[in-house]
Amino acid sequence: MKHTPGGSSAGSAAAVAAGICPLAIGNQTLRSVIALASFCGIVGFKPSFGRISLDGVVSLSPSFDTIGFFTQDIFSMTNALEELVSDWETYHSARKPVLGIPKGIYMDLMFDDVKKAFSEQIKMLELQGYTIRHVDMPWEDSFIYGNAIKGG
Repeated sequence: MKHTPGGSSAGSAAAVAAGICPLAIGNQTLRSVIALASFCGIVGFKPSFGRISLDGVVSLSPSFDTIGFFTQDIFSMTNALEELVSDWETYHSARKPVLGIPKGIYMDLMFDDVKKAFSEQIKMLELQGYTIRHVDMPWEDSFIYGNAIKGG
C-alpha cells in the first residue's frame, strides 16, 4: 500500500477530499481528525475537549475522545463551526497568527516528496505574511521515533 487516508475516521476524510461531501464528522481519540486531514490535503478541526457533546458516540476513551470536522477549505470550516458548535464565535484579527513547526526528527521521518511539498507550503505561507517559528518540543526525539515507528 503506497497511500492511506489514515486511521479510524479515514472514510470521512477521504469522502471530503474526493468531493463526495462538503463536510464530514470524525472522532479523535489520538489523531484521527487532525492527522487524517493532513494526509488527505483537507481542513480538519478538533475542538477543545468537551466542547461538543459525545452523546450517542461509541467511545474508545471518554477522557480523550473528541468530535471533529473535515471540510475542503477554511471558509467552509468557519461556516460549519458557526452553525454546529453552540456559542461559536469566529476570531477575526488583522494580525496573522505565528505558526510553529516542531524541531526534531519530524522532517527526517518524511518521505522526500512530502518534505518538498511541506517546504513549499511553508514558503507560500511566509510570502502571505505569516511568521514561522521552529519550536522545541517538551520531549526527546526517541519518544516520537520509538518502537512504534521502527516497527518493533
